[in-house]
Amino acid sequence: MSKRTHNLNLLFQKVVERFGEKDALCFESRCYTYHQLNEDAQRCMWGLLHNKVYQRQVVALPATKSYEVYVALLAALRLGVPYSFYDTKSPLDRVLSQLEVLGDPLVVMDEADGSLQRDTIQNQYHCHELSTVCKLDRTLEESSSDSLQRVGDTTIAYIMFTSGSTGTPKGVSISHGNLLYLISWIKEKVGVTAEDRLSGLNKQYFDNSVFDLYGSLFTGATLYPVADELLIDSASLFDYLEKQKISVWFSVPSLLVYHLSMAAKRVVALSSIRKILFGGEVFPKPSLKQLWEGYQGRPVELINVYGPTECTCICSMYPLKEEDFAPEKMEQIAPLGEVSDYFSYAVVDQENRPVATGEVGELTLGGGAVGKGYWGREDLSEKVFVSNPSSPYLKDLYYKTGDLVREQACGQVEFISRVDYQIKHMGHRIELPEIESVVLAGADIVEACAVYKQVGSSGYIQLYYHGAVEEEVVIALLEKKLPAYMRPRKIDKMDGLPKNKNGKIDRKKLGEL
Repeated sequence: MSKRTHNLNLLFQKVVERFGEKDALCFESRCYTYHQLNEDAQRCMWGLLHNKVYQRQVVALPATKSYEVYVALLAALRLGVPYSFYDTKSPLDRVLSQLEVLGDPLVVMDEADGSLQRDTIQNQYHCHELSTVCKLDRTLEESSSDSLQRVGDTTIAYIMFTSGSTGTPKGVSISHGNLLYLISWIKEKVGVTAEDRLSGLNKQYFDNSVFDLYGSLFTGATLYPVADELLIDSASLFDYLEKQKISVWFSVPSLLVYHLSMAAKRVVALSSIRKILFGGEVFPKPSLKQLWEGYQGRPVELINVYGPTECTCICSMYPLKEEDFAPEKMEQIAPLGEVSDYFSYAVVDQENRPVATGEVGELTLGGGAVGKGYWGREDLSEKVFVSNPSSPYLKDLYYKTGDLVREQACGQVEFISRVDYQIKHMGHRIELPEIESVVLAGADIVEACAVYKQVGSSGYIQLYYHGAVEEEVVIALLEKKLPAYMRPRKIDKMDGLPKNKNGKIDRKKLGEL
């Protein structure tokens, strides 16, 4: 009897056995086969053991898209040790707050990346250079298939950070079992095969990258990590994608909108592309129509996907159709589509009771791809990871997404709005109160409120504050604590922020200014 594939390591070994001589990872200067990747991951595993990674629980990896980073990631999975990416270009305080959430991680640093203040991290945490960890000389004969079996489906594979309303990032814990569901869905529903070439456009600390990684290296496909500097250079990016014969694209809509505005003819001229997936924010309908029309007459699918970080990246998909661009539908956003078979779900009211079909309610998701909560924060987990709304006496876990939706009679789900002050901006999930908490931590600032304003096909964050400091001081606070994508584009100082009848800051009125 064959052993059940209950962890990612066993699945990866099956992929290696079948596609060992095929390219797994390709960079601009070199490709690596599945056999090479597997052997290097085994060596790196011993390097992690040598550095007592078991005692430190989590491996913190730099999001540099280097070959060694992918090797270290696979090595951590083999040990059953969670990995977590940190952005080397984020403010130091942001990185330190994430490392604090992880506890006492082994911090792997990339000596080739000089953008981070390394000394401060090295003084506080056990650190090791990426090249040394992955090149420790140990024989492959020391490996044991038994160690691969000991990792269970509930073992945490990675921790992905999202914005936190209190000012501290939340670490979402995703297990081996969660990812096995996602990989099956990618193969069965999206239709990714070993012949595909996936564009690694997304940054590794962003949950869209989960699709890139697990949709390629665990299906036998080839992943082409794209350097960050290429992302803003339309000519170079699309020349590269065309040269590499990329067949599957996945990104946030704003990246496609940007390149459509800069070089539309190049965007719709990829000769090997067969699937363009996008998600993480609303795709403006005029730009989406432009992309649709550019690929008319060719077998290219445009697919809108949706899913919270807490539910392993993606939980629904909607392939666009001709009828979605009828004149009467041009002011409607693309539906979220049908929820994946790997999820159960309910649309509920404020009391967590299911609403009738056609009524608006909060989407809650259950099933094997729902994550395991927030790392080290049971208090936060209990608020949004709840019992089955349809059968509250059951133990199965549901995640309250915070998204207000309407389920149609045909089973399609459409997004309406949020229940809180969370937004999606450039694909990133941002809690506006986190921006406010950073500002309010500064001296002589009395009030602060961040709002999101939509202008045409794009939007921006605007901050209003009341205090005795000038705008330059506020900007300095934000730059020290928050990554660039979270910083307000506009900042206005006021004598006092408007209040509603309950005496609270009137966010609606500020949004209308």
